[in-house]
Amino acid sequence: MKNMLPLLSLALVFSCHKNEHQQNKNIPVENGHPQSQIRNDSAAVLKSLSDVEDIKQEYARLNKLLEFRKLDSSGFSYNCNDEITGDVVFYYEKGALRSVKHFYAEHSHFSSSEQYFIRNNQVFFIFKQDVSWNFDGGTPEHPITKDDITEKRIYMNGNTPLICLEKQYSIRSEGSRNPDPNSVSNKEVPCDIKDLMSTYGSIRRHEKEKKEIGCL
Repeated sequence: MKNMLPLLSLALVFSCHKNEHQQNKNIPVENGHPQSQIRNDSAAVLKSLSDVEDIKQEYARLNKLLEFRKLDSSGFSYNCNDEITGDVVFYYEKGALRSVKHFYAEHSHFSSSEQYFIRNNQVFFIFKQDVSWNFDGGTPEHPITKDDITEKRIYMNGNTPLICLEKQYSIRSEGSRNPDPNSVSNKEVPCDIKDLMSTYGSIRRHEKEKKEIGCL
């Protein structure tokens, strides 16, 4: 239990990354983070990402640069037989790849977003959010929908997982039963990153693409 407390605290830092990014898009650059501070932080070099605290520091640094749009970017879209469609964005710091965002939709009731954070050409953190939705009452004229959301946070060292956390919750289009995602506890789960790393490998093979392709 003693070792889990800092991990649970850390999990809150990464909670609801998508919502936090949307809320911060319109915050002025000077909002407590002067541009000079961003430049100084960008110049800092961590010796290694050997534990969760190292990962926390590097994630915070890169996420701040992403929020303030300080990283160069490029990307492509894909359409796999009209069954899976997606978008990929690569983010670079001084020419080095630092993050990859991958969003895709499968048919009409499922979507997923994945964000890989990279240092020295190795993934050190993955945030994944899966969303599936269904009708949940209401009337034909005014239906109510429910999003079932699963979030995964994977902390890694040398492409090897250190710990994997997961939380699940549901959001309804109407009603007062919706939870605050920040209040939903993470739980430690077995680490299975084979599919995620396979997807990441496919994405990297198309890193130079600038237009829509077929399947990854």
